[in-house]
Amino acid sequence: MELKPTLTQLFDQANQAEQEYIDCLTPAERQASGQIDAWAPKEVLSHMAIWQERLAKNISASLHDGELQHYDNYLDLNNQGFEADRLQSWDDCLENAARSQAVLRQLFDSLSEADLLRRDVLPWQESRPLWMLFVNNIVVHPLSHLWILYNIRHEPEKAMRLQEQASQSLAALDPDPHWQANVQYNLACVYALSGEKEKALRTLKQALDLNPGLLEWTKEDGDLSSLHQEPDYLALFPS
Repeated sequence: MELKPTLTQLFDQANQAEQEYIDCLTPAERQASGQIDAWAPKEVLSHMAIWQERLAKNISASLHDGELQHYDNYLDLNNQGFEADRLQSWDDCLENAARSQAVLRQLFDSLSEADLLRRDVLPWQESRPLWMLFVNNIVVHPLSHLWILYNIRHEPEKAMRLQEQASQSLAALDPDPHWQANVQYNLACVYALSGEKEKALRTLKQALDLNPGLLEWTKEDGDLSSLHQEPDYLALFPS
């Protein structure tokens, strides 16, 4: 399977999902400002754009012997970004988001299939192929925010459908058990946060069958806290 055409299609689908959300917003929702722990749509758009721009700059720098910027304190950076962007107009946020998306997509389009399989472009790739970084920034990260935003609008069915469709598309990218496990694990977190405990436990078990190394992390993961006292969850641990 040629990876690049499949990724291109997936990226187009993610961008379409984002545009569909934008199109459904009222003028009041577009102009609203949020709080540090409850971002409004325009702040979310700015946040996603910032990280897409950072990824594009780092990949370009690495490929052209430039200087890399590693972002360790991402939570502090997110808070700083929120404070800097919360007073921006909707139009400015939309323009910045479109520009950052275009820069990252143009960079992706310029790379070969072999480039996308490289595991040595950025020091923090952790043996992952480069295409996974594009997927995380163009698909996984934005859709996780759209899930939250649709729930805020009291549209949980749309939010869940978006995540389930994305999981199917992501699973088709790579048969590697660790990739498959991560896709299932993330979906289990969505189910748990949505109160779908039965689906969450079933999906989590599928993820752990693929990668048992995730088991200990489930104890620390706040997204799964609603499962921690469930008999089926406790049964995952040997007595």
